[in-house]
Amino acid sequence: EIPPPELLCRDYRACKWPPGLDPRDDSVARYLDAENDRAPEGASADTSAMQASGLPILSFSHFLPRIELIPEKRYLYYPNLPKMVGSCALRERVQSLRPAIHVFGHTHFG
Repeated sequence: EIPPPELLCRDYRACKWPPGLDPRDDSVARYLDAENDRAPEGASADTSAMQASGLPILSFSHFLPRIELIPEKRYLYYPNLPKMVGSCALRERVQSLRPAIHVFGHTHFG
């Protein structure tokens, strides 16, 4: 039997989330995605202004922006890995930016 992600991924045990956030659903991903709307001082979170500038947009994320980038389940050591390495919120965010290039950090298991 394949163990659930919360038994294998340290993030489920090591991270403490505010009440109402549960890493087993999309609440944590949505919460973290909303942080992108809070631009640091001197920066703009206005996507339309960035796109209208005509300058290329580069975006970055730690996790995979699209689940299709992970190998098929039959090639994975752990078939539930896709549940731990990205989110719909991240995919939607990157798609809305329409970047010229998107760079993601890495994917690991453990």
